[in-house]
Amino acid sequence: MPSYINDNGIMGGIRLTWERPLDAQGNPGSGVTHLVNQSGYLYDLNTRTFIAQQIAGQIVTYVTSDSYISKRLHPNTRRWQTYRCPISGLVQRPDSTIYDNPGCVLIDNDFLNQSPPVGPLEAYWASQYITINMLAASGFGYSATNAAGSSVVWDLADNYPVYEEDRYNLYRANGQTIPLDEAFYAGTGVDLDQPYGVVTSFGLSNAKDTFWLGVHTDGSIPASVYKAQIQEDGSVQTTSIQLNQIVGDGIYADVYGISKSGLIVTGAGICTFDSGCTDTTLFTTPVEFTGTSPLLLNNRIWVAANLPEMPSGLAVVDLRGTQPEPIDVAALIYDKFNETPVTTGGSFIFPPTPQSNGAMTTSISVSEAGNHLVFAAKTQESGYRVYYFRKD
Repeated sequence: MPSYINDNGIMGGIRLTWERPLDAQGNPGSGVTHLVNQSGYLYDLNTRTFIAQQIAGQIVTYVTSDSYISKRLHPNTRRWQTYRCPISGLVQRPDSTIYDNPGCVLIDNDFLNQSPPVGPLEAYWASQYITINMLAASGFGYSATNAAGSSVVWDLADNYPVYEEDRYNLYRANGQTIPLDEAFYAGTGVDLDQPYGVVTSFGLSNAKDTFWLGVHTDGSIPASVYKAQIQEDGSVQTTSIQLNQIVGDGIYADVYGISKSGLIVTGAGICTFDSGCTDTTLFTTPVEFTGTSPLLLNNRIWVAANLPEMPSGLAVVDLRGTQPEPIDVAALIYDKFNETPVTTGGSFIFPPTPQSNGAMTTSISVSEAGNHLVFAAKTQESGYRVYYFRKD
């Protein structure tokens, strides 16, 4: 599965192979017995050639201009790890398509030394690792790393899965580690315990690690957007703006998405944080987004967001005009390739956990500038396919 594309068209990806349990008749069932193989790849979409066809023992989850972020499930199955690796450090094995990278630096090491709540240790943690990384590859990992190479990593606590507040660490490109806990958010001055929730993203602004937090509104008061910048010493400097746009009958516009560069989507239109949202490009008619995702790109393309009138399945919203325009990617694929993506039942199935089992119809990978979009899906005619769209 493709996992991430940088603005230069270098795509990273993951390969995860696992063994399923067998029933009394020897038929494979759902779930996972253990992880058989994990590897990643780097591919140049411009030349349609591999930079590294198979990177042994690690999957690629993010790609910068000169490095990539990788993860691996440790062989003892009691922890998984996150690395930052230089692309120049890749070493090809003789007479092989397999690469190693001795230049990788460990930036996160989750120790999971407790007994799992269900099933054997090897199967439980393998299922967690596979599921989380498949979800990240489907777009949920988009906002986890910025162009400087700083990464927000979900840090599973040693008492997992005792469900408390989700805990993340920020691993900065300068080597600092900052826990994103209650103390951190208290230092930003942003109250996350809002009655209507918040929308967040992580990016880079003025060469500084930046968290964007938008506070929803019920329409009776203005929504707010906060810009929390991490300084060199790890302290936080926070500024905020109010969204005073009116969408009708005195109702204030809500905030639905924030890109890594501070582009803001509201029910009334598009604006930027640095202008105080005074440069709004108004929609012809106010809109309400539901089920929104974090894949708001810097060129006003929103991947996998929803509008009430949008077709189901693969979807993109073009926000460059005066009104959001839903684009049916499945229809585009059919028109160009005469193939029909499967949009129900799931193209990619990930192992069940004690809480749930799941599937996704497609894997979506995009560059932040929006020039490269890749959709991986299963088709009714030909099985699994990867579709690449480039905007010049």
